[in-house]
Amino acid sequence: METGLVLDCTIRPLSQSRLVPGQLSILLDTERHLASVSGFNAAHDLGSFTSVALEKKSETTFALIWRGHAQPGQKVDELQYRAVLNTQNQKFTITVGETEKDDPPQRGIGSCTRGG
Repeated sequence: METGLVLDCTIRPLSQSRLVPGQLSILLDTERHLASVSGFNAAHDLGSFTSVALEKKSETTFALIWRGHAQPGQKVDELQYRAVLNTQNQKFTITVGETEKDDPPQRGIGSCTRGG
């Protein structure tokens, strides 16, 4: 896995979900254990990326964890995101939940292509 890989990911919610984003870009540096995410942006403006916690699960699987705000117009405050990315087949799962609520998180699945 090379350093600085950008993946453009399309996400499909597994149920009626207002919290799961439809697209994300992931900037992944597995050698330095760093990752950032952004709403999908064809220009890949690095200033729009948010740093995330990256946890190596196996040689090809990584967990990404971050907090962020909902899309404009949504009546939620802060959200907790957790994505598990398989770099071998470029598939992933994501869960999104409101940080102040005990509601079960909303889930989605996705696939990625090389961006940048």
